Amino acid sequence: MRSFFSGIVLFLVYCSAYAQRAMDEGVNAAPADTVDVIWVVLFGVVFVGMIAGFFWYMWINDRKHKPEESKTN
Repeated sequence: MRSFFSGIVLFLVYCSAYAQRAMDEGVNAAPADTVDVIWVVLFGVVFVGMIAGFFWYMWINDRKHKPEESKTN
């Protein structure tokens, strides 16, 4: 556990030094103001698809693990 925390600290120090160097070099350009509509639509399709896929997977797993009800009358 100690090595995990020391690794996190070293990673954060590295990220801080990298960000400082990037700011000194003038790389801190502003992000783009607009995005093409195709990327917004693609994000929406992938996002909704992942949610639908997750619920489909949960539904299939639920059906697999439920004991079959006997249909004898």
